[in-house]
Amino acid sequence: MMESPNALSRHPGSLMKVRSRILSMMSLVGCGLGLLWMAHVGWQNGDLTKSTVDDSIRTLRGGTLQDRLAACRELARFGVAAQDIAVPVLIKTLRDPEASLRLAAAEALGQVAFSPIKARQAAGALRGALEDSDPGVRIAAVDAIGVLSGSKQANRDPALEPKIAIDILTEALDDRDVRVRSAIVKALALVGPATNEAPPPPLIMALDDESEDVRANACLAIARFKQGLDPIVARLFQALSRLDPGNRTRCVSALCNIEAASVSSTILPTLLGALDNRDMEAQYAATYILVKLAPDSKQAIPALIKVLTGSVELGPIRWPAPDSGRGSAIALGELAPGTDQSAAAITALTDFLRRADPTRRDGAADALGRFSRDAAPAIPVLINGLRESLPSDASFTPGTSMATALGRIAPGTPLADQAMAALAEALDAKSRWTRLEAVKSLAAFGPISAAAVSRLRRFESDPDFEIRHAAAVALKSVSR
Repeated sequence: MMESPNALSRHPGSLMKVRSRILSMMSLVGCGLGLLWMAHVGWQNGDLTKSTVDDSIRTLRGGTLQDRLAACRELARFGVAAQDIAVPVLIKTLRDPEASLRLAAAEALGQVAFSPIKARQAAGALRGALEDSDPGVRIAAVDAIGVLSGSKQANRDPALEPKIAIDILTEALDDRDVRVRSAIVKALALVGPATNEAPPPPLIMALDDESEDVRANACLAIARFKQGLDPIVARLFQALSRLDPGNRTRCVSALCNIEAASVSSTILPTLLGALDNRDMEAQYAATYILVKLAPDSKQAIPALIKVLTGSVELGPIRWPAPDSGRGSAIALGELAPGTDQSAAAITALTDFLRRADPTRRDGAADALGRFSRDAAPAIPVLINGLRESLPSDASFTPGTSMATALGRIAPGTPLADQAMAALAEALDAKSRWTRLEAVKSLAAFGPISAAAVSRLRRFESDPDFEIRHAAAVALKSVSR
């Protein structure tokens, strides 16, 4: 039985306990009401969604053409929430006499059929739509299959098994319309990363299609598969040689993005042949793949040095344009350190750094940094290059790479003081990236770089957080 107010007033602790219990009860009641309200709103929204879906289904079955098209778009907007009711009706609509409706139904199926069962049902109907008389419908069916099998929903695997999609799509690769064939190879580029199988033979045959667009898209699609590319890499380089400049760039990008697990050292002869080619884009792609094959690709070091020295006289080439000089420099930085050919590689990289156009020097500077103190002969060239770059305010200037390289190479060498002096000057560089790397590199010299402390302290209040943080680390290092 609760004590009287007078009794409670004589026991403050008891009063506080009662107040606490009352507040807790009020909080629980409030939470309960909040949950009830949320449930009520969710129930209402669920009813509203079901009502709207039902309205769209009724319209799709018997409205005007424009209303039926709008109903398809509405069902697509609701996505997976509408699939149980919408998929059967959309499948039926794929046989409608009106082509625009068949097209809209195919597009909607790609947005709603996201359970495995519904996806397989939709895929069966979309397979039939690939024989539609209207090429727009066929393209919409291809795109829907690509979406269902090539994209993840809420961190789940794709609704449609990739093998089913590949079988359906490759069956249609002999379509008479080039636009449909191009759409198919684009869809296969979505599906490829989701499977552990090799590219299907019909896709490989598309590398010889009469249409350049199809051939270029086939390159992109094949390069995205994760298995079985060894026998096909040579075909990809051959296809590259037959493309116009715009499509060549896309194909080069695809070759550069081939995953390491999808190739092996058996393709080294093909890559060495590409390096020996005068085609700079083919050389560039080969350098990227060689890096992924490390350490098995070290036999390519002499060929990479040859490409590097042979490209030194080329004019400005700004990243990300393919540059065989930049690519071979990066590859040498990955493959040559610690080998019996490291000295030859350092000599070639230093010469390239000295003579090449400034827009192309960053790769060579990065590569030299990977040799650590073994690249000490390059320090004077790095210092000069860094000083030349200081007036540039470009986002990515070679001075950034040179500052980084000096921090990796110069500490503990006879030229350490000269390198520190150049890095201290770089603290005033116009490029934010060069300033940042100069700060970081000075930290590598430890207490020896104490002369730069006063200049570093200016960055303790720099508005750029990353520079402030790097300055704090550097100051701690040089003050030990």
